[in-house]
Amino acid sequence: MAHLGLIEEIRISSICCSPYNVRTGLGQIEGLLQSIDNLGLLQPLVVRPCGREFEIVAGSRRFEACRRLGWRKVPCHIVDLDDREAFEVSLVENIQRRTLNPIEEAEAFRRYVDEYGWGGVSDLARRIGKSQEYVSKRMRLLGLPQEIRNDLLVGKIGSSVAEELLSLDNGAMCQELGQLASSSHLTLREIRSLTKMIKDEDDISRLPASLSRSGNEQSRRSADEALRRGVLLLRTTLLRLDEIIDDVDDQWVIREFLMGYRLNLHESISSFIKARMRLNWLVKERAPELVEFVS
Repeated sequence: MAHLGLIEEIRISSICCSPYNVRTGLGQIEGLLQSIDNLGLLQPLVVRPCGREFEIVAGSRRFEACRRLGWRKVPCHIVDLDDREAFEVSLVENIQRRTLNPIEEAEAFRRYVDEYGWGGVSDLARRIGKSQEYVSKRMRLLGLPQEIRNDLLVGKIGSSVAEELLSLDNGAMCQELGQLASSSHLTLREIRSLTKMIKDEDDISRLPASLSRSGNEQSRRSADEALRRGVLLLRTTLLRLDEIIDDVDDQWVIREFLMGYRLNLHESISSFIKARMRLNWLVKERAPELVEFVS
């Protein structure tokens, strides 16, 4: 994908956006706008001839920033590319700049492979310098429930957490755990522990008797709120303990002693989260059994 092309200044009115742009939006460009205003455009746009205009291949955010600043012309790198090459250049630049979130990447990969039919996963991986596993994992994210994809899109959960959720065959449980991960800011370690627990049907169905007898919705909500507050309290305690450990960094005996308590706190947090998951799962999946049991 090496194209020398030409460097010229082009009128903004002669530049148009591309239907092959891999980004779904411009995002926050205020910082970029200020940088260009102070330092100028450090890297030209990449464009290609398209009829009587020039179509943006890479640099949509830079173009918009220059337009808002009132520029009449912008430096452009003019290259001769077909549709596939233009898409690949746009994709590679955005991946290298890390301006795409995982869902945008996944959607771009899907368009390349399925919508446009330009090649398979191995072809795409080779063209953009990524492994087949990387491309496949990204594309699998599109199989997540819409709500989880939205959380991933706005950064409420990370790609590693989302990939862990994909290991669940139960769509309802996947969505439930995704919501919990987003609202409670669960770590990847906690998510892995919970997915392992969910896969073990015997484990997830063992709800403490004190919770399983809370058959009505009000009792369930009270129990859920108590567990949520318990997790919050333990996490706050964990943060304060970390501060103490940092203060005694040079006293290894005390540090090792405190680290043991830190591990216990982690295990307690995991237990609270599991109990909350079990409660919500049992109410949603086994409501008839609960009603019969309580009555």
